[in-house]
Amino acid sequence: MTKKIFFIDLTVLLVLAMVYYYLIYFIETDIPSHAKFIVGYLDGTMGAQTNFLYYLTVYCVSFFSNKIEYLIAASYIILVAITFLKYKLSKKIIHNEVSKLNESIGIIPSVSAGLLLFCFSLPSIYILFGKYYIMSYPPNVWHNSTTIFAMPFVILLFWNSLKQLENYSTKRDITIFILIVLNILIKPSFIFVYIIAYPILLLKTYGFRKNFFTSLIPIIVAGILILVEYYFIYIKAQSGSGGTSVKIDFMHLLYNSCKQNWFYTAVFFASTIVSSFLFPIIFLYRNKPLLKEKMVQFALICIGISLVISCLFYESGRRELSGNFLWQTFMCSYLLFMVCLIQLLKLISNNVNKYKPYKIEIGLFVLHFVSGIVYFFKIAITSSII
Repeated sequence: MTKKIFFIDLTVLLVLAMVYYYLIYFIETDIPSHAKFIVGYLDGTMGAQTNFLYYLTVYCVSFFSNKIEYLIAASYIILVAITFLKYKLSKKIIHNEVSKLNESIGIIPSVSAGLLLFCFSLPSIYILFGKYYIMSYPPNVWHNSTTIFAMPFVILLFWNSLKQLENYSTKRDITIFILIVLNILIKPSFIFVYIIAYPILLLKTYGFRKNFFTSLIPIIVAGILILVEYYFIYIKAQSGSGGTSVKIDFMHLLYNSCKQNWFYTAVFFASTIVSSFLFPIIFLYRNKPLLKEKMVQFALICIGISLVISCLFYESGRRELSGNFLWQTFMCSYLLFMVCLIQLLKLISNNVNKYKPYKIEIGLFVLHFVSGIVYFFKIAITSSII
């Protein structure tokens, strides 16, 4: 490891430490609330979470404490570490892909992964109402601990599945199975997308041959586990959940926030799509041959399915406005940004004019990064994550 790369890694780690300290101790987020879930379970006032792995990890890191301040401190340590792991995984993937074309890439993977870590949606029409984050699909979220904790495992599952599509391995099916289980036990949101997206590409790649059916086994297990979680969350615990259930209603959250006006709903949704995905949209439009790349197809199918889920499903009852069917869009947004960034770096490495033909794409990616920095200033000024 060169001194420059070590310095970049250290800088990312220190920035993460400062960001999470501020968010946890000075801003209202889900992170302290999730720590209170552990206290509630320990004192018997709340039931256990079906996706328990994050909470169990926090409890263990706090040395099995039932004091909220220790649990919050443990949450802080875990979220800094897991987000740094997300950065390191992204950097390794970028390095592995880009170094195929250019071995002397130096600090490019480190810088690229660091910028990617802070990318955010651009301001949408909601900015007119003082909202920067709400109803957008940013590639990074900073306030929901289970989503943050899940991201390295989402990245690993996506990447191992992509490798399985490129070069089948029975051992890799075992890895995929383990990653599926870990995702479900942390936060199953990405698996809702994955169990649809992955089989589509498996079928396209292998047809109805042995590799296709063998690779379906982890998917079938994932479906069963999701049904088990559904049973415990929405059926068995319904009497204590305020009548919460899963409902289907197109654009329920957005339609009601737009005062049940379909014209406004369409305008706001279009604004959100453009502001959230401007870099991927323009990048892929200007480089259409990349649509044939398997990793691009995988990422696009994932984001498409994630948006369909977010538009169709919602929870009734006390969690109606929680937007719990939005989390998978953030996860898939990160994957799409990462894949487009990898492809951009490969294009630059493979072009005799290097970055010059791609100034627009580079500028848009940097713009999303700047938006992420602006978002933190917005939080500091308003003391609000929305």
